[in-house]
Amino acid sequence: MNKKSYQLPLAISLLVMAFELAFVKSVMVNVFVIGLTVLYFLLKRQYRSVIALALVPLLPALANYWSFYLHATDPSVAIIYLTRTYAYAALGLFLALGIDLEELLLVLEQKGMPANFVYGLLVVVHAVPMILQEVDAVSKASVLRGKKLYIWSPMFYVKAIMTSFLWSKQYTTAMRAHGYQENAVRTHYITYKAAPISLGMIGLVFITFQIIVYLYSL
Repeated sequence: MNKKSYQLPLAISLLVMAFELAFVKSVMVNVFVIGLTVLYFLLKRQYRSVIALALVPLLPALANYWSFYLHATDPSVAIIYLTRTYAYAALGLFLALGIDLEELLLVLEQKGMPANFVYGLLVVVHAVPMILQEVDAVSKASVLRGKKLYIWSPMFYVKAIMTSFLWSKQYTTAMRAHGYQENAVRTHYITYKAAPISLGMIGLVFITFQIIVYLYSL
């Protein structure tokens, strides 16, 4: 069974763009990344993500701006670092919400990444919601005892670690029960293929980004 996927080229493009942002001092390049991310979220109707992008990096961005404005030899670079902070926040949010991590890992496994590493990460991804449920149960139980736990309370982390150790053996047993062998050659029910239209759109955006980088870094 073939399935079209664009996760791998999209992830690679985002990583390359993030690397280039570190060396390009251009407000226009930063604004392009921010605008592209906002446009994506608006098209997906993820309005909360747009609000999060506007508010979460606000304090670090203002801190960068104020620091460079006061101490840099050229105060005009302050706006560059302010927009760069938002650009990196935009790329991070896009990477977190715009990419299906499970599908990306499965694509990487089919491209040659070690299966043990991929399925180990998949176990972690699938275990996160259950660990959060356990942490929530600990929090509610502490409230019933008249003691409120905060995010820095070690009890949360002890519970998460103990739960991970407990479930690791169960996951190992379940994978072996389903016929998983570490060194065996694996077949795939779903084979991921690159979607031509998606590749074209990603390529167009990436080329546009490179042109803007070239024009505004001269």
